[in-house]
Amino acid sequence: MKKILKSLSVAAVLLFGFCPALFASIDNNRYDITMLCLGDAGDYCEALEVNIDEFIFGETESSFGIEDSPFLGTGSYEDRGLFVEAEYTAIDTSFSKYEFEITALNLIDFLLIGAMTIEYYGWSLMSGWDKEEEATVIFFGIVDN
Repeated sequence: MKKILKSLSVAAVLLFGFCPALFASIDNNRYDITMLCLGDAGDYCEALEVNIDEFIFGETESSFGIEDSPFLGTGSYEDRGLFVEAEYTAIDTSFSKYEFEITALNLIDFLLIGAMTIEYYGWSLMSGWDKEEEATVIFFGIVDN
């Protein structure tokens, strides 16, 4: 009898705890993000630096932005229920390019936990875009609408 009750309890936790996350949507949400940079990525972050930023998910999967990112940027995301993948590319006024690849766990449309890779490129007339640095960043974010 104890095994049956324990099994039912586990099933209830899984059903009511994780199933709503499968139907959560990040569309049209803004998340306040706290991140820890594990490497250097240009002016965006330095190794072991804690930064705060904001991820902006539009109404469609073709619209994703980072609030405090460098100058001109475009991005997109794919909402896969429990997981979110996003890409963002930005160029700042000093001709530096940043490419963000983001993977996150979306918990009940309220909390994002994930990691991103930031690649930093400098521009030169001789060779075009040269990759200079790459950083891994871990983060968590809380919805801010």
